[in-house]
Amino acid sequence: RDLRERENLSEHTHLVCACAIKLYDYFVKQNYELREVIDFEYMIRLAMLHDSLELLRGDILSITKDKVEGLREQIDQEETLFENAMIGWQETTTREVVYLADLMACYKFIEEYQNYLQGEI
Repeated sequence: RDLRERENLSEHTHLVCACAIKLYDYFVKQNYELREVIDFEYMIRLAMLHDSLELLRGDILSITKDKVEGLREQIDQEETLFENAMIGWQETTTREVVYLADLMACYKFIEEYQNYLQGEI
């Protein structure tokens, strides 16, 4: 099966972890002091758990979260409570690395869709 068309949660999580590690290596290479700023263990734990609630409720697309009044806030609150219970909440640069890794993991679908729109597929 072509992972560019569809992936399951474990495949997505694996890719987010791989992207987070790659970003960590890149950032530390650019600025060695970031080793003290980015908590590698927390980064991996967060990458592993960042979409875990989707196992229970399913994936809700961002466009849906934005269209239904109050839905994004409700989901964000649930995810914050879950992450706090599982690994402790940290508002840090480390969270930003995982956020970027998640975007990188999703980008392959955006790129594929853009190619489709341009008639390249």
